[in-house]
Amino acid sequence: MKSFFSSFSRYWPVFVLLTGLYILFEKNGLTLIITCLRPLLAAVACIYLLEPVVNFLSDTLRLPRLLSLLLTYLGFFGFLVLLLLFLIPDLLQALSDVLSSLPSLYAELSLRTYLQPFLEKLPEFLGGLLDLLTSLSSLLSGLGSFLVALIMSFYFLLTHHSLGEAAAASLYSLLPLAAAERLLLILNLLDHAFRSFVSSKLLLSLIQAAAIFFSTIAANLLFRLSIPSPLFMGLLTFLANLIPLIGPILGTLLCSFLALLYGIPEMIVTSCLLLLWQQIDNLLLSPHFLGTSSGLSPFWVLAVITAAASLGSLWLLLIAVPLTAFAQSLFRAWREGFSARSLPPKWLRYRP
Repeated sequence: MKSFFSSFSRYWPVFVLLTGLYILFEKNGLTLIITCLRPLLAAVACIYLLEPVVNFLSDTLRLPRLLSLLLTYLGFFGFLVLLLLFLIPDLLQALSDVLSSLPSLYAELSLRTYLQPFLEKLPEFLGGLLDLLTSLSSLLSGLGSFLVALIMSFYFLLTHHSLGEAAAASLYSLLPLAAAERLLLILNLLDHAFRSFVSSKLLLSLIQAAAIFFSTIAANLLFRLSIPSPLFMGLLTFLANLIPLIGPILGTLLCSFLALLYGIPEMIVTSCLLLLWQQIDNLLLSPHFLGTSSGLSPFWVLAVITAAASLGSLWLLLIAVPLTAFAQSLFRAWREGFSARSLPPKWLRYRP
């Protein structure tokens, strides 16, 4: 019996690893883990995005930590409210235009020809209505999870300066010094790669949104067109460009459909402007900005984006550039011997 327990104590990590792999791949454990950790992952994303603003207010402007947090969250919710105030009138106007075009279509059809297809497709319509209610329920659940994530991130940022410092405090206390510093160096390189990518992507989306806004106004003035809502199209372009691969396509389709309600010339000019600025962004702006922020050459940025796009994976396209930049930085750090001197000074305060 004693030999059995000694053998088990020696090989229990292997047993735990095999059990974890079995649950992960055979019992759909990855989906279960992601579902359970979804609020935590959302909170980490909120912390990651909001901590630079909070730290700027508290460290640079010397405001109290609680006041910095309150100002950051008020600014965040204020931005959402302003976004809705800009979007809702344009959405209502677009809906009004669509509804105003229905009577002319209805006048061309007799009551019988109008009702017969509707009755034939009534079961499909009811199924679509059920799907809509399910989607609405999922949306409300997602909003609840988002509010929980915001509350979690608020309490974390109130007691911690950053995710990096919390990781440094934990790893230095749990692991040997060499292992902790090597892992912290990897986390620091990963943080730098993704933070640079996110800031560059936001800047590129903002540039393209401004370009669509001003070029739409210029097209209306020069060609005497009635392209609607340049501000709405700019905001829609900004949000669509944050979604890899299919985001620009969806943004182009939505803006073109909105312009089509005002005429075919408006739709053609809007589509041409969107496609033109997308090509300028893909071939000129993105390689330059992403290459400058990540340390990669524009050639490798284009090569990585093209390779990821050919595989058709949204997630791979989203992380391809920062992951390549991280791999390059990791190889350089390995060649230099993983020196802890490159760690942020605030992380080194927790070094024993």
